[in-house]
Amino acid sequence: SSVELMQVLARACGRSSLSDFHHSDITTWKREMADLSGIRFAGLAH
Repeated sequence: SSVELMQVLARACGRSSLSDFHHSDITTWKREMADLSGIRFAGLAH
């Protein structure tokens, strides 16, 4: 299921559970998503 895959991702990232993720752990390469969500932008700035 989706939850099981997210738990695998959490363990692969060194977290013991999904709730251990922090806002600073997430980035996006889409400028619009970064602007709308406040998630850090990791793409190329033009």
